[in-house]
Amino acid sequence: MRNIIRGLLAAAIAFATTAISQAAEPPRTLTAGSWQADDADKPAQLTFATAARADDPELFVFCDRANTELKLLYRRLPSEEAEGMSERPGALDGSLVAAGQTWPLAGFLSRAPEATGIGYDILVTANSLALLTTPDLTLRFPGFDIAAPQDGLLARFASACPSVSTVFEAAGWRRRFNLQAGFAVDIPVQQFRLSDADRTGRFYRDGPGHATLQLTIAINQDELGPREALRRMSRDKDAVTKVAKSNSGADFFMLNGSKGDRAVSLKALLTCGKSMWAMLRVEYDPAARAQVEPLFARMAQSLTTEAGFDGMAACE
Repeated sequence: MRNIIRGLLAAAIAFATTAISQAAEPPRTLTAGSWQADDADKPAQLTFATAARADDPELFVFCDRANTELKLLYRRLPSEEAEGMSERPGALDGSLVAAGQTWPLAGFLSRAPEATGIGYDILVTANSLALLTTPDLTLRFPGFDIAAPQDGLLARFASACPSVSTVFEAAGWRRRFNLQAGFAVDIPVQQFRLSDADRTGRFYRDGPGHATLQLTIAINQDELGPREALRRMSRDKDAVTKVAKSNSGADFFMLNGSKGDRAVSLKALLTCGKSMWAMLRVEYDPAARAQVEPLFARMAQSLTTEAGFDGMAACE
């Protein structure tokens, strides 16, 4: 469990939809290259690659059906350069530009074993589709501009991704599904900024009281039940230096306490036949307790196991 907790705390883990801006951006040079789909009939992925990197595309586009998002992974920049840019607010951000309109894209570090890229999540609604299906669409990333394919490939791909009502764009909360680990949770997307993500979770920052939010998964290697897992975590100074209160149930445990001069709240939930833990952790300045505790309470209550979503099975 100690390794699980350290993995949670060390994980380098938002997209907050904003109104379309009418302000024109300065012209930039479009990058020459080609778009490809992995399957002509039912593509699961689109890529864009320049001639110099034909076998190593600079951009990947996926549809996250459970979360009604288009996910963009931009990998033109070297990993170390992307890491350095992440320290500068807004340096990773991009945008969609079409018909004189600009749709901002909040960038975050997307870590993978092969390389670190920049990720962008686009909630699919009528508003975002209006730009994604515009013939003169340009996708703008740090130092890299791409024109949408003239054959409408991106427009068709985006239109085939499930969408939600435009009211979700202004919603302060969004339900997030993780089918790999069989759980879902409500996230206050307007209170935190997604900073990092990898295959094990997501890391948000800039919440009230300099709060950070970690949402991650770990294999239950020792086949621990909630009470034993709680005992181990309570003794692990990497997780919490002082426990104020804690409790456990048949498939979860929770604790509140502190780590140094910061307040800590955590909930862990057993999922996938008790083979995995889904973990939700918030750390913040105690002065912001009145703001953060209600947020954590709602997140903790909403953290539930999921057997699947819209015909897609979980835990596979």
